[in-house]
Amino acid sequence: MRKYPNTSTGRNVVFQLTKSASSTGANFRAAFRARSDKEYLAKLGIAEEEGDETCYWLDLARSYKKWEPIHKEVNQLYQEADQLTAIIVSMMKRKKESLK
Repeated sequence: MRKYPNTSTGRNVVFQLTKSASSTGANFRAAFRARSDKEYLAKLGIAEEEGDETCYWLDLARSYKKWEPIHKEVNQLYQEADQLTAIIVSMMKRKKESLK
């Protein structure tokens, strides 16, 4: 990703994005090592929440007019994060249906 502005806001957004995006991946991976269906769903639930938080930070980044030079890239990342979050939600729904 192109460099975010080196301001307190820019650094905070990058920090929060790094945390939420990496947590999404870590919890998604952990779901596949789950010892039970309940643990699997719990880990996917955390991954979904973190994915949604990633979307929030990207949405915030694209709302700053001063950051217009990176809006195209941020929009692309937002779409990818949103799609991944939707995939996680779909996986959770399918698992819940299979447990009925």
